[in-house]
Amino acid sequence: MVNTMVKKFFIILLSITLLLSIPYVYPENIKRFNVAVSIQSLGGIIKDAYGDVVNITYILPEGAEPHNYQVTPDKIESLSNADIFVFTGHFSFEYTLMKAYPDKPTIYLNLRTGYYGKYKITLLPYPGKKLSEGYNPHGYWLYPYNAIKIAAAFRDILDKIDPIDSRYYNTLYENFRDKVNSIIKMYRDVSIKYGLEYSHVILGFPAEEYIVAPLNMSIVDIIVRGPGQVITPNEVDKDIKILSNYTNNLIIASDIAVNMAVGNLIRSISSKVSARVIYVDVIGFNFDSYIALMYYNLGRIAGGYLTNTYRKSGSNDEYNKILMIFIVLLIVIVVVEALYIYMLSKVY
Repeated sequence: MVNTMVKKFFIILLSITLLLSIPYVYPENIKRFNVAVSIQSLGGIIKDAYGDVVNITYILPEGAEPHNYQVTPDKIESLSNADIFVFTGHFSFEYTLMKAYPDKPTIYLNLRTGYYGKYKITLLPYPGKKLSEGYNPHGYWLYPYNAIKIAAAFRDILDKIDPIDSRYYNTLYENFRDKVNSIIKMYRDVSIKYGLEYSHVILGFPAEEYIVAPLNMSIVDIIVRGPGQVITPNEVDKDIKILSNYTNNLIIASDIAVNMAVGNLIRSISSKVSARVIYVDVIGFNFDSYIALMYYNLGRIAGGYLTNTYRKSGSNDEYNKILMIFIVLLIVIVVVEALYIYMLSKVY
């Protein structure tokens, strides 16, 4: 019975991914804008919502760490043809570009007011911290509710630049909003149906909070709380004791942690509490679509959670079957995403 439910979940997830990957045939006479976006996962929002009217350039090079990245004079010069800048408001290199191009239309999160354009962004408190100790600005754009507001802020810029086509831009926005609302519902339904809401997790980095939040999982702690800020050995021991009290425990971390020093700490904690480590994609180097990224991460988390549950129950046959289904699903998602990008290149 349980195995059938698991298969049904992956079939539904795959069907949604395939449907969302079908490219839309766009009008031939629509205006197009050159858009420079700081990071891929943020750019995926603009791509999904306004793919027919934008040519996107990603500023952050593949593999670069966004907090430490510095734009060179050549890089600044190469962005002179950008019509619009889309930034997180969280990285120093973005402010360098804003100073270089003060007259370019730019949207970003005002960290002082919490507004992205004219829309109030939801910033989550750090797990285990009091609200007075501040909010988490890392990866806020991954939160589906914030993605909708970012798309709305971009629509406002298009309306201002090209008011004649305002109605069309709003249609694109509404289509994207509806798709993201479907993601929100999918996350909620999966969490309830498969019991993810009863799990306890440790996160590798703060950005993962915005991926986990729609699943209502209980976050115990974050290993790396900011650049150069890693939890102490005493805090690690405390977290291990907490996780050891629960059967449904996980460690969820960005895939960039695999080759970092923090990866050793993650694996050490995992071995001590028998918690499966699930790697998710936060930066989105492998995705040109926010929607595909969100479903990919849902598949990673749900698949990892279910396989972890069966592994602890001692049912190796069930574990292997689910793992194979999950692997096949990931392969199909990657293939569909590649076809999606190829078809878009033909349209453009």
